[in-house]
Amino acid sequence: MRFVRHLTTTVPAVIGTVVTVLLLGVAPTLAATAHPQDDDDVGLNVEVISSNPTSSATATSTPSGSTTPAASTTPTSATTAPAPTTTAPGSSSTPSTIVSPGDEQTIGGVLYVSALTWTYSPSIDPLDGSVDLRFTVRNVYPGEVSGWARFWLTGPFGVAVGQPVEFPVEAIKPGETRLVTARINGLAQWTVVTASATFTPPATLGELKLTPLTRTTLVWYLPWFVLLLLAMVATGLVERRRRKLRRAAAAGPDEGEAG
Repeated sequence: MRFVRHLTTTVPAVIGTVVTVLLLGVAPTLAATAHPQDDDDVGLNVEVISSNPTSSATATSTPSGSTTPAASTTPTSATTAPAPTTTAPGSSSTPSTIVSPGDEQTIGGVLYVSALTWTYSPSIDPLDGSVDLRFTVRNVYPGEVSGWARFWLTGPFGVAVGQPVEFPVEAIKPGETRLVTARINGLAQWTVVTASATFTPPATLGELKLTPLTRTTLVWYLPWFVLLLLAMVATGLVERRRRKLRRAAAAGPDEGEAG
């Protein structure tokens, strides 16, 4: 019985020792078998050098087998922004091929200035109101011509109305008809004013001597007090008519009973 107990105690210990030794000896081999070395695990770096010193491409092979694509260069095109343009407020000198309003007068036979025309713009302010003045200059000289324009208004008895406007008229090309416009504010209640415009050319063009030319016209409009007077008269006439109708309506039944 003691022998049997001894065997049952010793045999398991021996078997456990043998199994442990075998596992320790076989483990490295199993690890090497489970994780074999990948022959393809080699870093590849290829640099392509071109004749253009500013561009290059690089391809890299990673352990996962993927390849980074070569960088590409996209050409860009340069664009030129348009030059800004400027205009003077309240006045303008517009190059165009417009038709002159007519009644042209000449300066030295090389410049032709048209009649002065106008457009009135009323205002709710009785001390305001504006007028747009315009004329054209036609150049028949073989070269460009520049000049100076001045606009002003005169009321009864020579009183100045508003503020004069003046500005340069530059580079009128040969054969061009240039429209010259200006706005003057502060017409108030004058009803009738005289508008004037002077075009001053260069003193000389070649052997020609040139002098300024002035065009004038009358500007008329209905002022506030005239409109107010007309409204009062119209209101009085309407009220008078209503009174007559009321008296006639009141007298009608009385006359009928008397009959």
